[in-house]
Amino acid sequence: LLEDRRQSRMRLEMSESRFRKAMQSSAIPMALVELDGRWRETNPAMRRFLGYTEEELHNTDFQSLTHPEDLGPDLENSQALR
Repeated sequence: LLEDRRQSRMRLEMSESRFRKAMQSSAIPMALVELDGRWRETNPAMRRFLGYTEEELHNTDFQSLTHPEDLGPDLENSQALR
């Protein structure tokens, strides 16, 4: 049982590491957003695309940067996730 837990933890850590590396090195803008719309994490491509630093994005939410015509559907999708 202990060995199974250890291996499971190792697989999870490896998966997390691969995800982080892929996100940080991707040329495609990517972000993790909290359910309330705050930016949790953005990759360099997303920051370049939006023209904001990581700190600036952490001090705002996606709603503030979303085009008004797109905001309604985005908020509906956010609500559906909750």
